[in-house]
Amino acid sequence: MTGVRRAAIDWVAMRKIPQPIALVKATSLFALACLLHVRADELSLALGPLWNPDLPSAKQAVANLTKLAASQSGAAKSQSEHLAQLLKNLFTAEYQLAEASKASAQAEEVARQKIRNSDEWMIPNIWGRVNQEASQQALAEAAAIRSKAARRIADAQQNLVAQLRETDSLIEDFHQLDELEVVLVLVDTSAALAERSLTKEQFTSAFPPDTVAKVRETLRLREAEKTKLQRRGAK
Repeated sequence: MTGVRRAAIDWVAMRKIPQPIALVKATSLFALACLLHVRADELSLALGPLWNPDLPSAKQAVANLTKLAASQSGAAKSQSEHLAQLLKNLFTAEYQLAEASKASAQAEEVARQKIRNSDEWMIPNIWGRVNQEASQQALAEAAAIRSKAARRIADAQQNLVAQLRETDSLIEDFHQLDELEVVLVLVDTSAALAERSLTKEQFTSAFPPDTVAKVRETLRLREAEKTKLQRRGAK
């Protein structure tokens, strides 16, 4: 049962009690529940592009959320802005990791050239001499290049994991608010980013898979109930 339906039942029940304060309270709760439901629908619509969780789609979702926030105030505005910033941080972290991987591939080519140079310095010249010092220097430079590239990737991976954990936290918040459509979009988005950027050992979502299954089933039942009501209304 959604927050709107629970509040509606309470409101109808309280109307039978001749207590103005209780009636005002019930009416207020009903209005708040309706507001949360409308906000969830707006957020879900704004996040629509993320069903294709790539960078262009993320930019469109952020633009949608920014536009939505401009029309809101108070807690709704703050929530939309927070969600937009989270998406920016999440996809920026993935982009930085991808760039670090590209830079690492280029650095590896440079490192291999340094190693080839090291081998060449150890080939005796016409006087039968080798330059061991230059060879060791080339090897040290190769090691430093590889180490720097590895550190950049490790830092980018750590940043992405941190952003995914923050997403998990926000998913839990939306789940507690019963905004399940938003939950599913965020779950699928974070799962897609983690799968294509990290190994399972590096990040496992703290949001339980069985809870996600329950969320999907709840939404399926809601949609089925909505369709049933629409068919009744059409008769």
